[in-house]
Formats: sequence, structure tokens, C-alpha cells
Amino acid sequence: MPASVNSDDTSVKPEESGIDVLALKELAKRSLLEALNSVNGSKTLVLDPSLVGPLGLVTDVAFLKQNGLDKMFWLESGPLNAPTPNIVYLCRPKIKYAKIIADHIRKHTAAGDKHIYTLILTPRTSTLISQVLEEEGVLGEITILPYNLQFIPLEDDVISLEHENAFKEIWLDGDETALYNSAQALLTLQRLYGLFPRILGKGEHAERLARLLIRLNAQQITTPGLPVSQGVSEKIDSLIIVERRADMVTPMLTQLTYEGLIDELVGVSNTYVELPANIVSPPSQANTSGDTTSQALNTTPVQAEKKKKYQLSSATDPLFKELRDVNFALTHLEDLVAEGADRRTILRMMVLASVVSGGIKVKQLESLKRVFLQTYGYELLPTLLSLESLQLLQSNPLPPSQAHLPSMKLPFTALRKQLRLLIEESEGGTDAMPNDISYVYSGYAPLSIRLVQCVAQMNAVLASFNASDSGKGKGKGKDVSQASEMPKMNAHPIVGWKGFEDVINTIPGPTVDITQTGIESKAQGPSLFPKEQSTTTVVFFLGGCTFTEITAIRWMAKRTRGRRFMIATTGVVSGNSLIESLLPAAKPKTAKVAGGSS
Repeated sequence: MPASVNSDDTSVKPEESGIDVLALKELAKRSLLEALNSVNGSKTLVLDPSLVGPLGLVTDVAFLKQNGLDKMFWLESGPLNAPTPNIVYLCRPKIKYAKIIADHIRKHTAAGDKHIYTLILTPRTSTLISQVLEEEGVLGEITILPYNLQFIPLEDDVISLEHENAFKEIWLDGDETALYNSAQALLTLQRLYGLFPRILGKGEHAERLARLLIRLNAQQITTPGLPVSQGVSEKIDSLIIVERRADMVTPMLTQLTYEGLIDELVGVSNTYVELPANIVSPPSQANTSGDTTSQALNTTPVQAEKKKKYQLSSATDPLFKELRDVNFALTHLEDLVAEGADRRTILRMMVLASVVSGGIKVKQLESLKRVFLQTYGYELLPTLLSLESLQLLQSNPLPPSQAHLPSMKLPFTALRKQLRLLIEESEGGTDAMPNDISYVYSGYAPLSIRLVQCVAQMNAVLASFNASDSGKGKGKGKDVSQASEMPKMNAHPIVGWKGFEDVINTIPGPTVDITQTGIESKAQGPSLFPKEQSTTTVVFFLGGCTFTEITAIRWMAKRTRGRRFMIATTGVVSGNSLIESLLPAAKPKTAKVAGGSS
């Protein structure tokens, strides 16, 4: 398991951020401790591999061993040789895991091995899992407990549910588990800091999430360690729900910031990247001596070396904090194309062409699909069908079989002008001193972040239009890109979508604007807050956000006086990861003995 994040790196003083992310980390750690301590004596932990990264952000193996952990194994098919009487399974509520656990119990029983079994499900228990265990005939042999793992701090200003494949589950599979988990996590923020004075969002599932949050708040049951607050928050001024489906252009573009490029080229998971060990930890000077053993190690090919996990943080990389939000635009991409494009890249380009142009001409689309399948294999046909089902790959005009479906077509051409999504390089400032969020994509302003600006930084959107108008005249306007420091804008009260109603209504899906007043407070929202009081705006991405969108919001925070931003998400995604979730599952390898102990 990766080492835990140093608390000095992930926590900030409340007066600096408005939300103390360390409290969320300690809440997750304490919940895990309570679940483990419910099992007396030494124990063997059998862990869901997908939880290794998230758990590594809130605790470490040393902490687990201090609380009775003797051995740790991956939860996988095959025999399980546990040395302790207590076996604790910790996993997400998935049917495949329930069947593996049932198989372990049956094999132990047949062999005469006696164990006490406990199943800890995160983020909550599941009736479906209980039914599966009952059908397998082992429900009476195991105790089931919940581990309420919710928001995990990734950075001082980023918290995540680390829910992989939330986009696919919600919009393709129709599984709204991630939606419910999101509502529960946001409910915890309300319990800690008070009601969100205003909840805003765009899209069908954004509306469902907002309504579910309100309903859960009305039905909430007291949780140990968490107050049940019905007063309006004095630290948080609003919750903005950004539905991933409302902007599929942004994640399909190549990210150009330092952190975004690493995610595009290497892949970042739970703040970690996997790199060859000799890159992460280069050979020391001592190894360059004449020692024959050292020379043999130095001549080992890179591809033969094992990979090592490396955490992206300011603690492990002194330049990371400085570089993570810098644009590193690549200029010679033609060379990469000549080398042969990744199938995910091709699919991203097809989705972009379809979404931006409102569909691809029928003959062109059919030709593209045919060539794609002939090149990459017909086993990818279900992936193309999934993209069509999501309305991310459409023909223009639509076939009669799809004409009756509710349209999710994005009016990109109109939005491009109405929200100035494309900015001339001369109008966007310089890389060293950008004056618009479009710098993160070298001229494209992410639609998702423009929507956030419409609510929380209206003056920046209007300034973008003014800059464009002044740029058309000769000698008009002030060249802020030449200023020694970009001026900050004063935060304005959150007034919903006021001034942008017509534009917002052209985007598919309902518009969300709900005011919460609470029963213990007479305040009517953040408009009554003193101007000198700084507040926090929580931006929640349902379905995932990219590192580049995080960078854009950080730019907003730097440009705003009196308003901070806390970025919350179901997980950090990229165009590759979204496409990957729609690709056929890899063929399972031959099962190994359940191992990987710590």
C-alpha cells in the first residue's frame, strides 16, 4: 500500500481555505479504525486492490499493524492461506468479490480450517451482496459491517470520492450508486459546515443529485462525531454541481498543463504515477564506481526493471507545486501521428468531431467506423455502440431509430460565441501572466469552468467580452498582459444564473437553482454576508474532472478577492480514462494464489 500523505501537505488552516481537509482525512481514518477494532485479536486483511490507492491517502500499513493487522492479501480468486483466526475482507460492494469470498469460506470449511469472517463494505453495506452471500450458502458464516469512506483529500483544495468509472456507471449503465454516494459525501460537508446557502447546477443528474441531497438532509440520522446542522453555512457560499455529461468537449482535448500532461502520457491514479525504478530513484554516485556488481546493475535494461509508485506532491517533487498549473503546449504533434495513434486517441477525436459539429455526416461516420473496426478489431464494436447510446458519436441527420430520443446535442457553435470558449492568443495574455482561463488549453476556455464563472466570477466572463471588444479597436483598452501583476476581482454575491439564463437554457438538461435557508438561521444566503468576510464556493464534478479543469479553477481563485474554491469530484479523469472505461474488459489472466501480503 502506498505511504500515506503527510498531513502537513494535505491540510491547511481553516482561515486559509475555509474547509479543513484534514478533518475529512481524520474522519475517514477514524471510521476505518472503528471498523477494524470491532474485530478483536490479530487479523488478516484481504483487500480489494482498487482500494489500495484511496486508503493510502488516509492511512498506512504501519497504522493498520498497530491496530491488530498481521498479514494483508489481495482479494482475488484462488486459495487463501490466512495465519490468523480472524479474516477481515475490505472491499467495494461488487458481486464478483462476494463470490470470491464465498469460495474462500467453502474451501476453508472443506479443509477443516476454522476462521471468524468479517466483511467490511465501503462506502456502505449492500442488500444485493447479502443476497449473493445467502445464495452461496455462507451468509451465516460472516459478519457484515460498513466503512463510510467518503471524500479523500488529494490536495489542499481538492477532495475526491475516488470512484472509478462513475461516468460509465451513471450515464451508460444507469447505475446511480455514485450519485447516492456523492449525496452522502456532500451531506457530510453540510453537517460539518452548515447548509449550502445555494445549490446550482446544469443537467438531469445534477438536478437529481441536488434533490437527493435535500431529501437526505431532511431524513438524516445522527452519526457519531458529526453534528446535525440545520443552519446556513457561514463559511460556504454555494455548491455548484458540474455534470460531466454537460461538457464532453473538455475531457476529450489533450491536457497541456504539467500535471495534465503526466496524466495523458503516463497516467495518474490516486495522486501516484508508476515509473521505472531507475527513473524515480536514479543510481547513486557510489554505483558508478568500478564495482562489478554495481556495473551489472547499471547495465540492466529499463524495460526489465520493475516499476515503482511515485507520488505527485510538493513534498516529493520540489518543483511540482510551481509547475503543476503551467501550460506546456506541444507544437509538433504531427510526428506522434506518424508513429501510429492509440485507439483511445482516435475515439477521442471522433467524439470531439461529433460533439463540436452536432454530428458527423452519415457517409463519413459509416466510413470512419468501418475503417476503425478494420484497423483495431471488431471486438470494439460494443464500444462504438456505447458511444452512440451516450449520444457522443452521432450522425447528422439522426437515423429514424434515434429521432424519438431526448436530444443531448450541445449547441457548441452558439456557445462558443456566447461564452467566448475560443480566445485569440493575443487576447489571453501570456503563459507567465494569463488573463483568462483559456490559457490552460492554449486558447480554449473549458465550458465546464465557464459555467462556474457564470455563477461565481461573472465579472471575469464580462471582462473577457470587454477585452474582445477593445481588441477590435486600435489603441483602445488597457493591455493587462503587460501589467506587472494581474489585478484581483472582488467577489460578488452568488445570485444564481442571473444574466446568463438564455445561454444556460440552450444547454440540454434542467437548470438547478435552489436556495436553502435552514430552520436555525434567519440568513437568506451569502448576499447578507459582510463584504470583508471571505467565503468558499464548493464546485462538485459529478462524473469526474480533469487536472486541467482543476488548474482553471485555481486560476479563478488567484484572481478573486474574498472567495476561495474547494474542488470536489467523484474522481479525476482524462479523455483516455473515460474512453478506457467503455472499452471491452481485458481477458482475465490465469488465477494466482491469493497473495501480495504486506
